Amino acid sequence: MSQASDQDQDPGLELEQFWPGGTCGCTSSIHANMDKKALWNTGFSPAERSKTECRRSRSFALEESLAGREKAGGGGYGRGPRMGCASKDSASLFVHELHFHDTKQRVRELSQETQLKQLMVVAVTIVLVLLTPPAVAFNVDLKSAVVHEGPENSMFGYAVAQHIDQSTNWVLIGAPRYQTSQPRVERGGAVFRCKTDSPNSCQEVPFDNTGNNYVNDRGRDVYIEEKSNQWLGSTVQSSGENGVIVACAPRYVYFSDTYDKREPIGMCFLAKTSTTKYERFSPCRRGESNFNNQGYCQAGVSAALSKDGTRLLIGAPGSWYWQGQLFNYDTNDNRNVISKTPEGQPYEDDTYMGYASAVGEFDGNDEYEEYVVGIPKGGNSTGMIEIYAQNMSVIGSMKGEQIGSYYGSAIAVVDLTGDGFDDIIVGAPFFGNVKSDAYESGRVYIYYQTKKRKFKKHKVDILNGPSSQSRFGMALSRLGDINYDGYEDLCVGAPYGGEDKLGAIYLYHGSNEGIITAPTQVIHAKDIAPGLSAFGISISGGWDQDFNEYPDLLVGAYSSDKAVFFRSRPVVKVTASIITSPTKIDLKKEDCNVFGGKDKGPCLSISSCFGYSGHGLPDFLHLDVTWTLDAKDNTTRPAEQRAFFTNGDNVFTMKSTEKILREQTCEVIEAYVKGDIIDKLSPITVMMEFELNQERFMALSGGELQPILDARVPLYTSYTTEIKNDCGDDNICYPDLHVTTIGVTRSHNIGTTSNLEFIIVVENNNEDSYNTKVWITLPPGVVYDTITNSRSPVPISCGRLESDNKMVVCDIGNPMKGNTMAEFTINSTPTNTNDTQDRLVFLLFANSSNIEEKVEDYNDNHYSVEIPVTAVPEISLEAKVSPEYIVLNTTNQQKVKEERSVTHAFQLRNQGTCAINETILQVLWPSHDIKGTALLSLDGDPLVDSNTKCKVDEITPDNVEKYKDRWWKDSSSGINRNGRKGKDEGTSGKKIDCSDTGDYCTVIQCHIGYMKPSSVFDITIKSIFKPLPFLKNHESTDMYEITSVASAKVISVPYDFKAVDKSKFAVVNTDAVTIVHTDKLKPAGKGVKIWVIALAITAGVLLLILLILLLWFCGFFKRKRHEDEGYFMVKNGQSSYIDSKIVD
Repeated sequence: MSQASDQDQDPGLELEQFWPGGTCGCTSSIHANMDKKALWNTGFSPAERSKTECRRSRSFALEESLAGREKAGGGGYGRGPRMGCASKDSASLFVHELHFHDTKQRVRELSQETQLKQLMVVAVTIVLVLLTPPAVAFNVDLKSAVVHEGPENSMFGYAVAQHIDQSTNWVLIGAPRYQTSQPRVERGGAVFRCKTDSPNSCQEVPFDNTGNNYVNDRGRDVYIEEKSNQWLGSTVQSSGENGVIVACAPRYVYFSDTYDKREPIGMCFLAKTSTTKYERFSPCRRGESNFNNQGYCQAGVSAALSKDGTRLLIGAPGSWYWQGQLFNYDTNDNRNVISKTPEGQPYEDDTYMGYASAVGEFDGNDEYEEYVVGIPKGGNSTGMIEIYAQNMSVIGSMKGEQIGSYYGSAIAVVDLTGDGFDDIIVGAPFFGNVKSDAYESGRVYIYYQTKKRKFKKHKVDILNGPSSQSRFGMALSRLGDINYDGYEDLCVGAPYGGEDKLGAIYLYHGSNEGIITAPTQVIHAKDIAPGLSAFGISISGGWDQDFNEYPDLLVGAYSSDKAVFFRSRPVVKVTASIITSPTKIDLKKEDCNVFGGKDKGPCLSISSCFGYSGHGLPDFLHLDVTWTLDAKDNTTRPAEQRAFFTNGDNVFTMKSTEKILREQTCEVIEAYVKGDIIDKLSPITVMMEFELNQERFMALSGGELQPILDARVPLYTSYTTEIKNDCGDDNICYPDLHVTTIGVTRSHNIGTTSNLEFIIVVENNNEDSYNTKVWITLPPGVVYDTITNSRSPVPISCGRLESDNKMVVCDIGNPMKGNTMAEFTINSTPTNTNDTQDRLVFLLFANSSNIEEKVEDYNDNHYSVEIPVTAVPEISLEAKVSPEYIVLNTTNQQKVKEERSVTHAFQLRNQGTCAINETILQVLWPSHDIKGTALLSLDGDPLVDSNTKCKVDEITPDNVEKYKDRWWKDSSSGINRNGRKGKDEGTSGKKIDCSDTGDYCTVIQCHIGYMKPSSVFDITIKSIFKPLPFLKNHESTDMYEITSVASAKVISVPYDFKAVDKSKFAVVNTDAVTIVHTDKLKPAGKGVKIWVIALAITAGVLLLILLILLLWFCGFFKRKRHEDEGYFMVKNGQSSYIDSKIVD
């Protein structure tokens, strides 16, 4: 007795009893169990099968523990009860090892088609999750949640149920490891009943107060049962109001035969309405003992009650080598087993039939419901469910899709479509995507029953767990019609869901099309209270506990020894409407004169109506209402505000708290529309938003649970009023715009800033065009200036967009009447055009607020203006000489022999706006005279820029033909072999240049590279003038002009423009002249004597004195004068005396 008690104190010790002394290891037992299945499939005899008994007993220890606790999730994250091998690891480790080692092994063996199918399902699931909008809170109230906390480490909340007994509302909460007061019973477990309106108001339901029973065997007391660790409260069910309660202890142990063989047969208790008597029964105790029969059946792992509470199904997944077994009871006589399932075929071993169960109507016989039973390891370990009639015959089945997903470990029956036919919901909490490491995310399947009592194969909805390891679908519960929309709803538990892995529940609404796959509400453990964990391990819904006509919800969180009761808020369905008058706004009618004439426009009356419906609601409610005028939608404001309320200056939003009744009531608000709006085509929308005023409700209701607006009904409504126009009865105008250009600037010379202009012509060949615009996209480097010469029925205005300086927008009519034309000249300036632009392209697009009738009508709304870009180089050439004059005194023979230095300098300038790539400068230098005698001999190479080289060629009669065409054919000097250029008119001397010297000349040619605008190139030519050879051949003339001639021509520019015309490249000429004077002086004679000069001067002076005396004697110096001084002025041929010296 004491030995058994000690061993039962901890689940790990219990396992050690089944695996004594290390005969077979824990790990080997798992593989042995799998090998055992292979033995059965090969058809071994019963004798050979008995050889596997050791394996079977060790396998049982694992299976027995899992069957009793796997439903709890085993605390896969350190939360579950310890129940493992000799090392006492948590059950979740066994679950993970068993299911996912097996899963990985078998997934590899799946056919390619199956794998692709699974991948497609996962892909579709991911897309659906991404497209699903985030859930918002609906009518399960969190603020009023009541948290019940049980004894520590009792697993309080492992199983939950709601119960109503004679108008007294209770929540039933199982605590399978609670330490009771039963003598010599360690942690036998219990069920608590708690109030719904106050926390921790719980008391133990006294199903069993006795200790272990014993018998007298040959004079000694021998215990025949073991209640320690029996897990009473791991299964709790209620048939509802004034119904039956069942609570089970699936780990209850009975000592059979000689009282030394432990057999975990399980046990259940039954409580009926308003009684304190609790009936106990154990279906396998009457059956055949031993694990290969019913000795290890673990009855009570699941239980299901009919709606009226007269039928009870008990699941015993350990019978017949863990095939599982079902027992159908009449609750009026629990000793009467109506029916039960027999032993199946060997291949059904280890499938766990009865792991989960539920009741529903599936055969059309309304007298009693049928049972849906989970077999999580059936179907080759993919899991399955079967539907059983009252006589335990199978009338239907479904299979899972993934090995180890534990499909069928949770079941619920709900009429989601409201058609009166029960639908089946199946959980597969260990479903995962192995390749993406999304382990144990979970999946839920929904099967819909038809009127023919069949299930639609093509209509199976799937709900996927939101995150890895959440075990979504481990608990399922019918919610009833929680939002009162006529369809029952569903709650799914994910006890390790959420970012913190503390658990979450997901609420889904039904509809006539089936379940709405996006959750309407998600509640996480952290949303309720700190310390909750494994929240969602158990769920009970469907009963109205607070009498507000809405079903409430109970959720267990066993890992934290807590359970939470939620109340459901009444749902308000508001019917709101809005309408405006007049039905069309006439902008020409200014019947609203607001703010003392400050603003005018047509009036707009807004009529708003409200009403509401719903269950459990007061006779009136208050709404906070917001009206918004000219709303594009419920979040976006228009660019131009066109409508305003008349009760304020520029007020377009108004708020008010309105009292509404169930019957519809209305009120009118006045507004107006501005008459000078830009957008005359778009209708004006009035938006009305509303929400419940909870403060007034609380003040009037005295703290009752606040109602909530129906999430299915939008919290806003709107009405749109059109603006009256000249578009006919349909109020729709279809324009037909056409845009083109004339008078385009022919070309643009790069680098210049000369004006670019062209005339834009827009025609509307159909009905009125509203808010008509021409959009002009400028080419890079071009800026908009202005428009001129506009001709249009309405003024035209243009301007650059602030967001895009390259875009110019021109308003040409609002409206632009049909069959009218507008034209204007647009002026722009190129400021920084790109050297690579071959042309400047202006893109034109004409559009309006109203669309054109046909798609092809838009073909002529576009136009492209192309102005070719060209380059016209301009150069200048200037000369400078030193010295300008040379005077030769031929009488001084010594001076004449001296050689003189002569310098001619030329400067080439790029005076245009474009760069020049290459220029040739040519200088014809008169180095010799016609006879070949040296005239101006070069004094070294010409001086030029360092990056330019010049070539010097001497022309003689021997090579003149060679150079004739090459050097001077483009020169304007007129040089040729046979002729000479005559002396220019007006010159005072004879010109000597290369044309004068005939076949003798020096040609200097320079190839000049890149020249940017305003840059210069200088060349300096120094020479020696020799007078003697010059005088020898030039004696007949006093002055000579020795001339060098320079010419320059642009060869190329650094632009690859198609419009560049090389024939227009500049050619310039200039010359430099040094003038030579020859002076032939005669020899000097004898000079005049000095006395002769003095005598002549004296005689001249005497003669002047005699002449002055003679004139004085004659009175020449005595003239008659007028008395008054004045002046004469001659005007038009007539003289007149002027008495003033100032003439105006």
